[in-house]
Amino acid sequence: MQERTSWRRLIGHEGTFLASLELWPAERTGRSRHLQSGYRAGWSLPEAGADPAIHEGPVDLVGVRSLAPGTAGTVLIHPMWPEAWQGIDAGARLALVARTRHPRIIGEATVLERRGVPASAPLRVEPFEETPAHARLRAVEEQPAPRGHTPPAVAVGGVALPLLSSTWGGARVTTGPSSPDEEAALAASLPRLVLDRSRPVAVTVAGGEVPVMAEIAYFAELGPSGIPTGERRDVLWDSRELTHQVDRARASWRVGVPPPGSARAVVVTLTFGPGSPGQSFDVASWGFRLD
Repeated sequence: MQERTSWRRLIGHEGTFLASLELWPAERTGRSRHLQSGYRAGWSLPEAGADPAIHEGPVDLVGVRSLAPGTAGTVLIHPMWPEAWQGIDAGARLALVARTRHPRIIGEATVLERRGVPASAPLRVEPFEETPAHARLRAVEEQPAPRGHTPPAVAVGGVALPLLSSTWGGARVTTGPSSPDEEAALAASLPRLVLDRSRPVAVTVAGGEVPVMAEIAYFAELGPSGIPTGERRDVLWDSRELTHQVDRARASWRVGVPPPGSARAVVVTLTFGPGSPGQSFDVASWGFRLD
């Protein structure tokens, strides 16, 4: 088990963009959360033209741990798919977009320097290392059903977890809160679970397909509206680690995520490989609170 921000081992290159970032004030965006280092940001690029696609570029903050709405700072942008960033260089202005059901701009960045970003680099999806025993078992197991049009159901201790956000399917349907009121309502829907904080938490996922990556985020606090906030700790498992952790059943699989300790809320994000050739990765998040 390693504690790392989820996207780092997935990106297939080491290039970055150094940029100055200005976060718009909460009164303008409706977003009151601080931006944390490691945030998996979405960007609207000037070269996109009529294409409304949002391109992923997670950020590291330079010299600080978080930025409040209405403040500015320096960031390193890690373009997830550099092919979309070929025309971006010093002086380019980028719009930071909140990845919600109705994406909205929450800030603007000016690129200061392009640092070794390649023209192309595939994601580092680690292959499944199948042992002879796994091969024999697979030969007699039923093949998993094709991936559904919506994310799978996820539960902890028999309690269904609400879907917080997702980008899913060939049509790239994105779900998530589109306003502060929706965000607060979604936070209020998080079940309050009484768990042994010193023991792993068993998370059950419907379906037979195991993701290529799992990120478990532990939040230290809950805001006034119940929204997870405060210091955040991330645990990342890639496909190799998941293979050793997963307990399979016929119609589901289960994994014990690390003990929550003093965390007030937990968010589980699963990334599944492309459902068919030419499609993108599917990503979805679920969460719960702790009493």
